[in-house]
Amino acid sequence: MTDDDKLGEHWWPKPLAHVRDVDPWADTDVVVAEIRSFDDSPHTGHRHVFSALVPVSDLAELEKNLARFEYGLQTSGPHPSASPSHPYTPKFWIEAEGPPRRTYEPLVLSWRSHDKTVLQLDPGFAMTYGLVPRHLGNGETRWDDPTAPIYDVASVSAPSVWDFPSGTTACVTVKRDYLRDYLTLRQMALVQVYWEMRWGRTDRAIETRLGGTEGVDIHLMDRRYALRRSWDDKAVIAAQVWGARVIAEPGALPISENALEKDGLIWPGYKEPVTDAMAMQMGVIDMVYVSDTVLAGYEGRPEFRVNPKSGSVGFGTQWTVGFCDRIGRDLIRLELKKLYEGCPPHITRDWHRHAVAPPSKTELVRMAKERDVGTRAEQLVFALVALGESLSRLAEAIPLAGLSPEDFVGLRRKALEYHGWWTFDNIEPIARHIPLALTEDGFLDRCMDLNKLVTEGLSEKSLRLVLRALGVPEEAVEKLRALKLLDSLLCMAQLAEQKGLELPRQGREVWQRLQRDGTEPAQPIERLFSLYELRVLAGHKASSRRERLTKELKRFNLTLGGVGSGYGLLLDGVYELVIHDLEAAKNKINAALAVRKPPASVVEHPKTPWKASTPSPAAKKQGQPHRKRRRDRRRPGPKSKEKPPWE
Repeated sequence: MTDDDKLGEHWWPKPLAHVRDVDPWADTDVVVAEIRSFDDSPHTGHRHVFSALVPVSDLAELEKNLARFEYGLQTSGPHPSASPSHPYTPKFWIEAEGPPRRTYEPLVLSWRSHDKTVLQLDPGFAMTYGLVPRHLGNGETRWDDPTAPIYDVASVSAPSVWDFPSGTTACVTVKRDYLRDYLTLRQMALVQVYWEMRWGRTDRAIETRLGGTEGVDIHLMDRRYALRRSWDDKAVIAAQVWGARVIAEPGALPISENALEKDGLIWPGYKEPVTDAMAMQMGVIDMVYVSDTVLAGYEGRPEFRVNPKSGSVGFGTQWTVGFCDRIGRDLIRLELKKLYEGCPPHITRDWHRHAVAPPSKTELVRMAKERDVGTRAEQLVFALVALGESLSRLAEAIPLAGLSPEDFVGLRRKALEYHGWWTFDNIEPIARHIPLALTEDGFLDRCMDLNKLVTEGLSEKSLRLVLRALGVPEEAVEKLRALKLLDSLLCMAQLAEQKGLELPRQGREVWQRLQRDGTEPAQPIERLFSLYELRVLAGHKASSRRERLTKELKRFNLTLGGVGSGYGLLLDGVYELVIHDLEAAKNKINAALAVRKPPASVVEHPKTPWKASTPSPAAKKQGQPHRKRRRDRRRPGPKSKEKPPWE
C-alpha cells in the first residue's frame, strides 16, 4: 500500500488532484456555476459546477454523505409534452439521493437547447438586492446595484456552445459579501456540486486501485470516482469525480446590516471608533484628511459628479460627499459628519481606506503654496478660452466677421461657467487626480488627454481663414495643420508688435518680413509641439521610447532624473508649462492688436509760435458754472400742443 492509499478519504487520483485544492470562497468573486473543457491528452477533459442552497437544518445530516448529491442541475424542460391532465410547471432543482430523496434550490438556473447551455442568475437573488442587468457586447451580462452604486455584483457569461469534442466556457460569479449576506438572510448553506473528467497516465496508487482491471468505482463520503483505462493505451486512464462540498454557511450581514451603527471606524486623529451616532453629534470643526487617490474610484464614470476644485463626489440625488476643500497638492479636507450623513456605508469605508493623519501647522503652511490638479486644470482651460477670445478679436479687426472664440478652440466661456468647466467630456480627463507614483504609461496617457483638449481642439479651418485674410499666400498654408497654423499666426503677431506694424491692416507686409528676416523666438509655442510629440509616444511601445521621452521633456525643462517614485511631479510641470505657452500666445495676439496708427482726423499739427491760438467754444465754457436744465414735468394732455406718444 502506498502513502496515498493510506490516506483513505483524502486520496485523489493524480489527474484529479487539483480539484482537492479548489477553494471557491477564497476569491472575492465566487464561482457559483461553471462549464469548461480542457485540452487534455489524449482526449478532452470537462468540468461542470453548480451551487445548491441547503437549509441549515439539513446540513448536519447531509455532511455525513455529500456524495448523495446527483450530478448537475435538473429541470422539467425544455420542450415538455403537453398533457391537459397534468399541467406543466417549470422547475429547477439539485437532487440528493435518499433515503429520503431531497431536492434543493439552485442559485443558478440552467437549461440546454440544441448545442447551447444557458446559465442564468436566480431572479430571487437579483430581486433581493435590486440588481439590474448590464449587457456587454460579447454576450456577457453584469448585474449591478444602481442605488449604491456597486458594479459587477454578479457576472453571467454567454451560453456555452458545444462543438465536439469540447464546448466553450460558461461561468457565473457572485461577490462574496453578497453571497454571505444572502445565505444569512435565508439561513441557508451554499453547497457546490461538481463533476470533472480528466485524462492522465496511471501511477502506483491508481494501479493499486484498479487491481489489474479495466476500471473501478470508488465511493467516499463526499465524492465518488470512476477510473477507466483507455482503449488505446492501458497506461492512460479517464478519471471522473462526482462530489459536493460545503463552501459557505450563514454568518454576518455585510450588505443588509450597517456595521457603522455598532462598530464604527477609527479615523486618523481620533482615538475611538466613530459610529453613526457619534458622527451625528460632530460639528464643522471635526475634520478628517483624505488622500485624493480616493477619487480614482469615481473619476471617468459618468454616473458620478466629481468636482476637482473641492474634491467632492456625488451620485445623482442618492448621496454626496460634500463640504470638502483641497489642501496642498493631493489632500482633501472634509467634515467627518458628512461622510456618515446620507452616505452608504461602503462609501464611508472607501474614504476611510484613503484617510491620512492631519498635517501639522508647519505642513499646512507649506501646503498652502502648493497647487492641486483642479487649480491647474481650471487655469489651463480658461487660458485656452482666452486665446480663443483673442483670436476672435483679431478676426474681427481684419475684418473677418462671424468667428467666435468657440470657432477657434472649441470652448465657450459662458457654457463653461454655467455648467461647470470640469463637467465637459473633453475636459474631465485632464482634471483627474495625479498620483505621485504615476507610471510612465499613465504619464503619457495624461499627456495625450491634454493634447486632445489643447491641440486637437484647435480649428484648422478658422486659423487658415485668418491667415488668408491677413494676406498669407494660400500655397504657404495649404499643407499646414492646426498647430503649425497657430504657430505661424503667433510668429506674425510677434513680429508685428516688435516692428510696430498693424497686423490686421499690414498682414501681407508682416508675412513677407517674417519670411525674409524671421523672428525670435522662432517657435513661440514650443511646449505645445512637444506635447504633441508626447501624444505620439503614448501610442508606441518602441525600445527607444525612453530616449525620445527624455528628449521631449528637455523642451519642458524637465528631466527624468526627478521622477523618484513616479511621474506625478513631472506631469505637474507639463501642466504649468502648457499653461505658460497658452497665456503667452494670448498675450502676443493682444500685443499685436494694441499696435494702432492714430487716424488722420486726430493728428495734431504744430502751432505757429507767433500766432495766439483762439480758444474753442468748449474751452470758453470751461470753468463756468454748469446751469442745470429745468426738466419739463408737464404731462401732455388734450390742451397741450405736444401729441401723446400713442398718437
